[in-house]
Amino acid sequence: MKRTPSQTANALSACASLWQGRCPVMLDGTLESPEIAMPALEFMTALHFEVRTLVDVRLILPFLAGFFPDPAKAMLGIHELLSNAVEHGSLEMGGERKAALLASKAYDRALARRQAEVAYRGRRVGAQLQRLDDRVELCITDAGPGFDWSQALAVSTVAAAGQHGGRGLLIARDHCFDGLCFEGHGNIVRCWSLI
Repeated sequence: MKRTPSQTANALSACASLWQGRCPVMLDGTLESPEIAMPALEFMTALHFEVRTLVDVRLILPFLAGFFPDPAKAMLGIHELLSNAVEHGSLEMGGERKAALLASKAYDRALARRQAEVAYRGRRVGAQLQRLDDRVELCITDAGPGFDWSQALAVSTVAAAGQHGGRGLLIARDHCFDGLCFEGHGNIVRCWSLI
């Protein structure tokens, strides 16, 4: 059965709600007691997604956030991290170039052109969600060259207010999760919330 993006997003949100015991909907869409469904979901320890575009990010965002203790806070942080991975990582769209394109209202077209280029069209951003004993953790990876994450995270949220880039990372770090760290060259980021 072919689902519309809206139907897919609704189904994914229902699954996430079920995992946290907030919705009596079974994975097949039938109504059932959450007490019956919850034991089966206890066996789920990891989920893996791959996205290419910002539209893809918006589709999986409510689902991923639904696994965190505070979905509203997590949604903002996940959006920032996944969007950065797509734009700056996989598509290698620099912050200054993005700012100039946004100012000229040409960013969406430039992003679409970039996604169609041979060098970038096959790139995907990975998002792996894990439920561990003490936390829910999301690991995001992209195929880009990385960046100097230590310099980006050395700035405070207040100091970054006037900058062209980096605010999303700082908001995610300071307000959305209990922890956030980069690995390697900066094309792997982990964020987590304690449960």
